[in-house]
Amino acid sequence: MLADTVIVSVLVGKARKGKLSKLGKMPVKKHGLIIGAFLIQAAMVYFGMKGIEWVVRYGFYLHLASFILLLTGIFYNRHIKEMLIIGIGIFLNFTVIFLNGGRMPISLKALERAGMIQLADILKTGKYTTHTVMSDSTVLKFLGDIFFLPSPYPRPRVFSIGDGLMALGLFLLIQRYMVDKRDK
Repeated sequence: MLADTVIVSVLVGKARKGKLSKLGKMPVKKHGLIIGAFLIQAAMVYFGMKGIEWVVRYGFYLHLASFILLLTGIFYNRHIKEMLIIGIGIFLNFTVIFLNGGRMPISLKALERAGMIQLADILKTGKYTTHTVMSDSTVLKFLGDIFFLPSPYPRPRVFSIGDGLMALGLFLLIQRYMVDKRDK
């Protein structure tokens, strides 16, 4: 969802006469922490789906490490006001994930309504190391992936309140730095 947000944000920024080059002047500190967190999560999904057992077995700890990196990166960038919105979204996701065994719970109803029900079987195998099917024992269901973007959206999605806040913060951040007339 964040990749979609970046694309839409840049397109809106360009439509508003913003300059992509201004994003390079964003005062982001310790960006390696944020990149590292996303690389860990991408590797978890990739290697988990390949059946690499230690990734599945230690997924909780890998996910925890990725969120520690991510939240630390946000802390170092607290001077950027939009990072507060992004950080709240990350914290909400962190909370629901770790209260549910290290995986983001996903509503089967949301998957179905998004036209993505085929993912339910993959989730039930346990190889998808970052997400799990929501059940009666799921804690804080309202913070899980319960919202959806169905077709005709080009890439149907399910998402959480935390994802929505991260997307909003990222959109506002890109708009500010692309369109702001002050020299940054």
